[in-house]
Amino acid sequence: MKKLFNLLLVALLVAGFSSCAKEDMSYIDNSSVVVTFSASLDQVYTRATNYGKGENINTLHYRIFDATTNEALTDLNGRATRLDNGSFKFSVEMIKGMTYDIALWAQDSSCTAYTLNGVVVEIDYNNALANDDKRDAFCNYIDNVKTDSPELQQSIKLTRPFAQFNAASSTQDFTNTEANGLTLTESSLTLNAFTKYNIETKEATDVQTVTFGKNTMPCCLNDEEEILQANYKYLAMCYLPAPKVGCTINMVTLQVHGTNASNQIVTLTSEYNNVPIKQNFRTNILGMLLSQSTSFTASIEYGWAGPDENVNK
Repeated sequence: MKKLFNLLLVALLVAGFSSCAKEDMSYIDNSSVVVTFSASLDQVYTRATNYGKGENINTLHYRIFDATTNEALTDLNGRATRLDNGSFKFSVEMIKGMTYDIALWAQDSSCTAYTLNGVVVEIDYNNALANDDKRDAFCNYIDNVKTDSPELQQSIKLTRPFAQFNAASSTQDFTNTEANGLTLTESSLTLNAFTKYNIETKEATDVQTVTFGKNTMPCCLNDEEEILQANYKYLAMCYLPAPKVGCTINMVTLQVHGTNASNQIVTLTSEYNNVPIKQNFRTNILGMLLSQSTSFTASIEYGWAGPDENVNK
């Protein structure tokens, strides 16, 4: 009888434990919600065949914060790989009823120029090259994501934090240089650039003089010449973090490198000031940049967003 009583007691204890476990699991299920995010690159516009299309962007990093306390929830951080349809998709289990902020940064996974610390992106220009489309990136900041329904889906558009800086010289200018026995193949840029970008505030800060080293000119990349605009050949390109409201930069030095008829190394140098840049726009320096460096036009173009903003120099 005593043995039977003990067996019955054990059975009751097991049943009670199972019941408690089931209730705890139910509580967890009822207190959390799975939020699925779908992020895609904003539509891009470009005449170029190789630059500014976002084709190299293949990795999305996300950072999640408690919207009430601004605490970084590092356990929820992660990254997603770009899908065949060009978008990114990821799911996060969040506490039901809480409100979250999310910073998103998408880039080429092979590019080591960017370090994401919370909402601030630190930009490294060491060993940076001109005409390098792998330095392209997209981002966005989503605040007050509420988790008050059983399942949520959020669609997000990512845009560039950069201005794309371009220099192009007229085809006539190229004809003149070739007539003088010059063969031009590479370009480089030295200018003042921001080294930090805040995804939340969309502010670019901390300026320093940087150099984008020698690299093959866009117009020399392939048989189908990279054309920035009609009747202009594309000399140089780089991506520059820019404030949303825009600004001007000074001490822009363009160098075009090649050889002369005697196979001696030649470098043609042009300098520009008061060049406008604006986030998610393209700034184009156009003119006789090889033979008449004082004759040029700087314009902010409808490359990616917004109406034209032209400044004639």
